[in-house]
Amino acid sequence: MPKARRKGRNNEERDRLRAVLANPVPPGGIGPRVVEIPRLLLAVDPSDFCCSRLAMQLADEWVEYVAATAITAHAKAYHLAITRLCKYVDKELGPTADTASLTDPNLLDLLVKWELSLPESYAPSSTYPGILAGAVRVLIIRRDDHSDRPVAADLARLARGPALLGSGEKTERDEFKRKEKQALVRAAWQSVHATRKRLEEGWALAEQGRHPDHGSWTSIPDLLWGLAHEQITPKTFTWSCRLLVTGRRNCRRSPQALQLPSFRRWHVGSWLAGCSRASIRTTSTSMRSASC
Repeated sequence: MPKARRKGRNNEERDRLRAVLANPVPPGGIGPRVVEIPRLLLAVDPSDFCCSRLAMQLADEWVEYVAATAITAHAKAYHLAITRLCKYVDKELGPTADTASLTDPNLLDLLVKWELSLPESYAPSSTYPGILAGAVRVLIIRRDDHSDRPVAADLARLARGPALLGSGEKTERDEFKRKEKQALVRAAWQSVHATRKRLEEGWALAEQGRHPDHGSWTSIPDLLWGLAHEQITPKTFTWSCRLLVTGRRNCRRSPQALQLPSFRRWHVGSWLAGCSRASIRTTSTSMRSASC
């Protein structure tokens, strides 16, 4: 687990970091990575994290990037981005965090979740979430540019793709008071969390289903499975709409038909097509969008 760090460093710690700076750890090696900027020593020690391999990979690129670009104050943003991401991975993966690596395509979903969670820690319109997310992307791109440092293709595409977060604004707008802005942000994040929960529940429900031809056309999990895997479409349910008029006529002629199992199946099918078709289409569209 990450070690609690004291604010500031004593002389012994500074001497140790300067020794590392004089004899830097080679890429992929064991030990802290140290960067010096005016009046400050920055260090990332992979051993402070359960996801030490991921921390090492990002820290190697950070050290080389700072040396190549001669950035100073902005180097702290990269340091903070690595630290924030690695702490997040440790928290989310727990004991399995030691397997996290930029070569693992399964890290994609976690990286996306981390980026989208950044605005929760900052004031509305803060530029920091975009800066931190962009810093990690730069390091991933830099590593992917090395032929001898593999990066999962999905992670490389994400890093080179469009940003998930806006750049923020340095000046506040005056349409709302500060408390009103905070209330709006809290409400928005509650909506985001609720949507994510619905998507997770929808995918979990779809995983329980199978093709309706092999399961049931009256089973919500089977219908969601078919929609999620694009094996069926909402238009598939139009048969029930065509049966609606015929079914009503049959009921008028023979009230006993209401008790037949075939009528019950038809009634459920009509309800799914007429009442739930819009909600199922919305769920399916959201699930497909989330998987892109």
